[in-house]
Amino acid sequence: MTRVINPTILIVGLGKMGSALVNGWLGQNVDPTKIHVIEPNPNQIKELNCKIINFYKSPNEIDNDFFPDIILFAIKPQIMDSVVPEYQRFKEKSTFISIAAGKNILFFESLLGNDSAIIRTMPNTPASIGEGITIACGNKNTSQKCKKYFFYLFEAVGQAEWIVDENLMDAITAVSGSGPAYVFLLAETLSNAGVKAGLNKNMAQKLSVQTIIGSSLMLKYSEENPSVLRNNVTSPGGTTEAALSILMNEKGLNSLICEAVETAIKRSRALSK
Repeated sequence: MTRVINPTILIVGLGKMGSALVNGWLGQNVDPTKIHVIEPNPNQIKELNCKIINFYKSPNEIDNDFFPDIILFAIKPQIMDSVVPEYQRFKEKSTFISIAAGKNILFFESLLGNDSAIIRTMPNTPASIGEGITIACGNKNTSQKCKKYFFYLFEAVGQAEWIVDENLMDAITAVSGSGPAYVFLLAETLSNAGVKAGLNKNMAQKLSVQTIIGSSLMLKYSEENPSVLRNNVTSPGGTTEAALSILMNEKGLNSLICEAVETAIKRSRALSK
C-alpha cells in the first residue's frame, strides 16, 4: 500500500488485539513516534519493546494541546461505558475507531455525541504478522478522510474492507474475529489425535501445524475453491475419504461450525445491550 498520510494515533488499551495491531504497525514501518498508548498495566507496555512509542497510564496524563487524528478503542466491551466518555473532548478533531465486539455505532454515539466521527471495525489477531483482515463501517459523520485513516491503519496489517450495512458486523465477528481460535483449535485437536495414534508430541504438533500452514497457502494462492481442493485430496476408497465420512456426517464439522458461529453471533448481539 502507498501511504500518503501519517496520522497521529492514540490507542486506548493494549490487550491481545491492541498489541497485535501495534506490533503489526511497527512491523510495517508505521512511524512509532506517531503512536500514543494509554495502558495502566506496565506489563502490557513491556511486551511491545519499543521505547519510541509514547505511553500514558491514563488520559489525564495527556497534554491539553494534544489532539490525535485517530483514537482507537482496544479495551474490553464490558468496560467501554466507563472509559469511552473520557475522550469526548477530542471529538472535534479526532476520528474514533473501535475494535470491540458487539458494541455498535449507536452505543458510541450515546457516549461521545452523535456529531462524532465513529468507525466500528472487526479485525483479527493475524494482524500481528501482517496477515489480518478487518471489516469496517461508519456513521454519517465519517468523511473520506476518516476512511483513509481506517485503510491506512488496517491495510498496514493485512486486508481491509468497508461495508455499509452494520447489521453484518455480528456475523463478521463470529466468522473472522473469532475465526483464528477455530483454526488454532483444529491444530490442537489434530495434534492430540496424532499423539493418541502413537506419535510423539513434537512430531504430532509439527505435522498438524505445517499441514494447516501449507493448506492455508494453497487456499490463498489456488484459483480453485475449497471444495475442489478437498476433493483433490480425497481418493475413492482411501484414508481421506474414510476420515471425511466422520467429519462430514450429519453431526460433523459443518454442523458444529455453524452452531459455533451462531452462538458467537448471539454473544456479539448480547454485548451490545
